[in-house]
Amino acid sequence: MENDIKRILIIDDDIKMMLDPKFLFKNVGIETEVVIARSLFEGYEQLKKWAAQGHSADIIDVDYYVAELPMKKVDENVFEAFEQEIKGRNFRDRMGVEATQFLIEWGQEQPEHLRPRKFFMHSKDVDKIWQHIHNDEKFRASVDLHDTLELCDIANIDEGTPTFRGYYVSMREYLNKTFGTNYPLKQHHLEMMIDPDKSIDINNAYDDAVNGYITQKEALAKIDTSNLVKILRNQIDEEQLGYDYLFDNYVSFEKGIRKTVAGRAAFTAKDIQILHEQSPHEAIVLIINEFEPKDTVLLNNVDGVVLLGENPEHFEMVSSNHDIAGIFNAEDDGAKIKDNVLTYETPCGKDVTIRTGEWVTISSVSRTYNGHDQLVYMGELYAGKLPI
Repeated sequence: MENDIKRILIIDDDIKMMLDPKFLFKNVGIETEVVIARSLFEGYEQLKKWAAQGHSADIIDVDYYVAELPMKKVDENVFEAFEQEIKGRNFRDRMGVEATQFLIEWGQEQPEHLRPRKFFMHSKDVDKIWQHIHNDEKFRASVDLHDTLELCDIANIDEGTPTFRGYYVSMREYLNKTFGTNYPLKQHHLEMMIDPDKSIDINNAYDDAVNGYITQKEALAKIDTSNLVKILRNQIDEEQLGYDYLFDNYVSFEKGIRKTVAGRAAFTAKDIQILHEQSPHEAIVLIINEFEPKDTVLLNNVDGVVLLGENPEHFEMVSSNHDIAGIFNAEDDGAKIKDNVLTYETPCGKDVTIRTGEWVTISSVSRTYNGHDQLVYMGELYAGKLPI
């Protein structure tokens, strides 16, 4: 039925150079009428045409770099009327933001059943949009942002080769939740579409269950159990400590081995020996600037390692083989060891000093890479003995 058709207007002067419009929003469970307008003028005329037919736009998606004026010659009277309507607007600096604001205000003047349902804006550089709207709460509440490449992913899904390069998934999320489409949001969702029986990482299963994409029962059934022992390591009790405390005490590292441990700081072989004699049952964390092959033997007597400098692949591998916690490559250039004392600055600007025998806690945390679901493990070092 015509009333079931979802009407989607994309205002973008060059999107057709990046994708074939016929593949947009196809084979995902909804019937669509997709119109790509090359200027605000063309998009505005399309909205008025739909309104005259008694229809509203379900989605309006505007490119940040969109032109406001028609790309080809049009009826002079119609064009003059349009110029009067947009007179005084700052398209030069705000471009698509101004165009979207114009369409939002036009929609507010229409009867409720003809108002556009949802506004999006996209750009190859979403920060360009954010610069104009981050202080405008009313406008931010009216639109969602996404990366231009997400439209490419939406088009390419029918060819079986989505790129998942776009760092935003707001468009796909909206379509799935509002229209019941089945766009994959992450790489493992695509893999599950191809192979429904494929096991998934426990972190992905947890996130999918929390966000309602699958049930808890389905999540448990799909978990890849081959590496659960490594994943289910001790973790810092963040709820007990509070975010502010954690944020004011840590320094981050580029890599980590999936384990968390609290122990007394040691900087040399002699430190390790003395600490073992003083407190034989307490964990020890070795902290060094650079790795040398002779340091490998020290790993037999510690529970964790911290490497501030460059991370030789060999050291990470050896640490992992010893089954000890490890974090590598401090992201704070000011973190350093001098005279067996570690100093660093927290993100809050607090100066921290750690001496031999004082407690530290090191942890590895999983993060998604550039908005995708490729898990990378980063490291964190905290001053003190944190609850685990």
